[in-house]
Amino acid sequence: PERLIAEEAQNHPAETAEEARRAAGHALAIRALLLDRAHAMGLEPEAVIEEDGREETPEEALIRAVLDTEVTVETPDETECRRVYDSRREAFRTPTLTEASHILIAPDEDTPADWDAARARAQALIEALGDPAVRFADLAKAHSACSSAGVGGSLGQLSPGDLTASVEIGLARLEPGEVSAEPVRSRFGWHVLRLDRRIDGRDLPFEHVRDQIALHLESRAWTAAATRY
Repeated sequence: PERLIAEEAQNHPAETAEEARRAAGHALAIRALLLDRAHAMGLEPEAVIEEDGREETPEEALIRAVLDTEVTVETPDETECRRVYDSRREAFRTPTLTEASHILIAPDEDTPADWDAARARAQALIEALGDPAVRFADLAKAHSACSSAGVGGSLGQLSPGDLTASVEIGLARLEPGEVSAEPVRSRFGWHVLRLDRRIDGRDLPFEHVRDQIALHLESRAWTAAATRY
């Protein structure tokens, strides 16, 4: 029915309405065939609670039961898992951790002049830090607009993605103990950065990631098998 196609089309973004409509019709046809197969097999599955806490609809439970019954894949063996591990060693490393501190100088208003003034203040702090008698923590407590000012600007131990991209790039260019030569801009303001410590990632042993690799391979194989089905 056209009403169902129109409702389903919302789930199929496409460049044109006709492409979305065609994809919606295709999805509805597949669903109808799977439900027909479930009834033919006499399946009566119980709905399960998904990870997000949502309970399956009766139709979803029937489709899941069909696929669980008729789509089978072999569990990856040790050799296959080892091959993936050896070919993608960089994927099985702990992330590089950093310990860093910063002083955030925020502009008073979001105008070019205020941003320029904030940058000048940040640059002045960098120059002041050239004096060995000036402590980074003292300047952070006195000038930083970040809550980390209370702990001398310390951001603690950081994983990739914890900071905005521009700040992470700025820290990546520093050596431990080094202060950035120029302020680094983010949407919050200008940052005076200091890299306190860098802890390089390490290779994880095969035994530690074998189950993860096997699950990935099995999931990929199941998706391919379900597509063929």
